[in-house]
Amino acid sequence: MGADLPACGSGSLDYQVTAFRGGLESPPSNIAAFEPEGCPYTVRVTYETLTTRDLGSDEWWAIGEGRGPIYGEFRAVGATSEILAFDAADHGFWGWGDDEGFRLLDDHTYQVQDIFDWVHHQMSICWGPFCPDFSAPMGNSMEVEMGPDDDLTLSFVIRDQDTGPDGYICNAIRTLPSEDVTTRTFEYGCPTMSVEVLIEPLPMP
Repeated sequence: MGADLPACGSGSLDYQVTAFRGGLESPPSNIAAFEPEGCPYTVRVTYETLTTRDLGSDEWWAIGEGRGPIYGEFRAVGATSEILAFDAADHGFWGWGDDEGFRLLDDHTYQVQDIFDWVHHQMSICWGPFCPDFSAPMGNSMEVEMGPDDDLTLSFVIRDQDTGPDGYICNAIRTLPSEDVTTRTFEYGCPTMSVEVLIEPLPMP
């Protein structure tokens, strides 16, 4: 005899059987319990802050304080993957001119959304062919689909635009086991900087 498995997210199903012969019924069998499988779900990942430490030196002729201008990406991978890529660096018109854009200072905490908003503001006040080629997402959150046993892998890369090969300020990755994908805020990064991330498993519809 086959047994229907319970739907994901429901309680267990318990079965007992008896046998009939003539007008007699046997005592019930031992209970057979069938546990439901876990359900797929969605998790929202919000990159909240970026905190710098000693970023190292920039090119001596760079304009402005700190290290930069910067570009990079924030990523989340479960059953699906999402990415928040931004570019707050500009080489100037047709590669001529000084490197300009958003720069990071040592020992500062930045709201990731503020960096994106800075990019959008710069784009909104400039018109014509000489405007910097900046880009950024509108928000600092993304949603990824998760299987019931999927780990969640987070990573981010921040690069420094230079006149020579661009440098890496930070390239960090962190994997959360499936059982740790709960509503929480945590920090990860590398020696030069770290990010604070909020993860929120969303209620099933």
